[in-house]
Amino acid sequence: MTQTSRVGTLRTRHSEFRTQNSESGFTLVEVMVALAIAAIGVMGLMRLLSLNLAAVDKADTMALAIAIAQNQIAELEAKGPPPVGTKAGAIERNRTDFYWQTQVSDLQLPLAPCGKLGQTTSADQGRIHKVVVTVRWDRGLGRKNVSLSTILCDRRIP
Repeated sequence: MTQTSRVGTLRTRHSEFRTQNSESGFTLVEVMVALAIAAIGVMGLMRLLSLNLAAVDKADTMALAIAIAQNQIAELEAKGPPPVGTKAGAIERNRTDFYWQTQVSDLQLPLAPCGKLGQTTSADQGRIHKVVVTVRWDRGLGRKNVSLSTILCDRRIP
């Protein structure tokens, strides 16, 4: 009889031990579900980060193209009155090839002459120029471009 009471006591203690542990921990299924939810959340964050980096790269490339166009206009302005016609070239920046084209034409409109009020005169003809600079580059399967235009005046005294 002593043996059976010991076995009964062992069983009781073992069942009490199991009951306490199952109430205070997580099951394997609960841990797997929590890991799956966390993995889905991390994948969403990684996709968001990827989209953000692509948008930053696109904005950087666009800003660079605008800077190239502005530089071409500044060079024309610095050299004096620009010659009428078309000029083109290429430049590589940040592993991207940019192709620019500058079109200069005389403006024959009844606008105020440079620095004066009133209508243009025959002496003002050829002194007012319209400048259009187009910069294009390849992006993936498509071609992107940006155009800037301005009016330049020959401010020299005739």
